Amino acid sequence: MFIPLDSTGHVNACIGIAEQLVAQGQQVTFVLETAWNGRLESNGFNVEYYTDPTRPPNLGPNEHWMRSMNLIKDTLHCDALYKAGHQELKEFVEFLNNELPSDDQIATIIEKIDPDIIIVDNYVTVPAVYKSGRKWIMMTSANPLIVISHEDTPPGASGYAINSDRKQWRLFEETFWNHYGPVIVEFQSKVLALGGIEKFPDGSTFHPSPYLNIYAYPEELDYLDVRPLPPTWKRFDHFIRNSTTEHVSCFEVPEKLRNQPGRLIYVSMGSMGCVDRRLMERLVKIFSGLQHRFMIVMGPNHGTIDLPSNIYGDRSLPQIDLLPMVDLFITHGGNNSILEAILFGRPVIVCPLFGDQYDNATRVEEKGFGRQINAYTCNDDELRSMIDEMLNDHQMYERLERASNRMRSSNSTTKAAETIVKLCDT
Repeated sequence: MFIPLDSTGHVNACIGIAEQLVAQGQQVTFVLETAWNGRLESNGFNVEYYTDPTRPPNLGPNEHWMRSMNLIKDTLHCDALYKAGHQELKEFVEFLNNELPSDDQIATIIEKIDPDIIIVDNYVTVPAVYKSGRKWIMMTSANPLIVISHEDTPPGASGYAINSDRKQWRLFEETFWNHYGPVIVEFQSKVLALGGIEKFPDGSTFHPSPYLNIYAYPEELDYLDVRPLPPTWKRFDHFIRNSTTEHVSCFEVPEKLRNQPGRLIYVSMGSMGCVDRRLMERLVKIFSGLQHRFMIVMGPNHGTIDLPSNIYGDRSLPQIDLLPMVDLFITHGGNNSILEAILFGRPVIVCPLFGDQYDNATRVEEKGFGRQINAYTCNDDELRSMIDEMLNDHQMYERLERASNRMRSSNSTTKAAETIVKLCDT
């Protein structure tokens, strides 16, 4: 049984492993909010639905997270440290409490299906799983700094480099706790009041599983060069769907761009970033002055912003289809996007907006797979120069090709599925 955070990235990561489990003859059930109705059944999975009573009706998958962008839009241009002390608390409260209103429904589903093992992809403890008495795995679809802390790694969501000033690490932690600490303590109290749940690890919103904890991050990016894996944790290169790893693209370059000069560049600020009209207008303005072709995910701004002849935009674009075709990927730095870029050997310019996107941006820069920039505050020429520099960085392309070849041969999702089955049998 998979119980992912109700978010596209987390659901897709779970699908990657679930496909392999089905291929190995296992039965898979997803537990999802009703917004996902009809989306996963064609994959060969059983799906059980719960209803979030706090959510407005008729929202599609991920749309409730898009609404939360309005709560934090005033600080999106700020750096990670400023956000740690000033970002709107209501958004964080909604994030932490996302599953709690539906916990009784999830408990009922668990009893009905009676799974041999449960995989939870979330940043918070799901009480129904914890108290079910069944084996469970904590799965993380994020930069590992978010869930594994170590004295030699910077705090998660800070974006600090491994060799940066550790006084800044402590300042970030203090700033974060002063701002978010009371909300975290209140969440812990709500969960503990349900009974049957042990005290949370200090300052944490989740209990690691005593059975197994897994995360996806490529060997080339991971922090194993500075810290060991904790007991009960396993790393895999990726949880990308099997159908994408040997993917043959059916997508064609839009007619608008076919006869245009320049390299082909794909731009996606994620399902939440493309909601911000200010950001999308600024990117379009910067790219309009370049002799390259751009394909941009416009989200709800599609059709409301005039696009010049060198830019094609749509509400959504098939990222997996596009990545093998393009020369450069400009991204918000979500974990799935970073892993997919490396799998297909594409350099990235990361424009982080929040959370672990800052950590991913720093890590790809540290390891020579991309660069990072603040898309809100950078000088227009600064981003244009960065694009041209990266398109001509042949050594970076060679590093990415080596990493891509190794990731493709790692059988990551197959190994993850085998690990889960083995735990079921012990």
